[in-house]
Amino acid sequence: MAQVTNQTDTPTVVLMPESDKGALCVAVSGTIRKEDHERVIYRELAERIKRDGHFSMLVHFTPEYKGWEHDAAEVSMKSIVEFGKYARRLAYVNPPEKKILQNKLAAPILGGEIRYFDAEDLPMALKWIKGADAA
Repeated sequence: MAQVTNQTDTPTVVLMPESDKGALCVAVSGTIRKEDHERVIYRELAERIKRDGHFSMLVHFTPEYKGWEHDAAEVSMKSIVEFGKYARRLAYVNPPEKKILQNKLAAPILGGEIRYFDAEDLPMALKWIKGADAA
């Protein structure tokens, strides 16, 4: 395995170990790069929709999260437009205000239910995204 030697070697989107067949769980940090978004989020969503016809996703914005590269933001919008209608549940942990606003603007093309959780409520968010009706 290659040793991480600088910031650009560190993935900005990581598949969380809590991901399973029912829910895609990702953690984002630093400035999100296009290739990381495509590799983890876009491809995973496409596979889940092809397999199941829908998806549920949790996005955990870590304290190290800084924003999006321009190209990554474009891929994110493409994902929303292309896949949003297939969403069952979307959970955002520690989201920035910009993400909440983006979701409000995209509401007409997002299916399912969206919930926002504070960082300390990650366990509750994980329960909810996997189907439990956490408050």
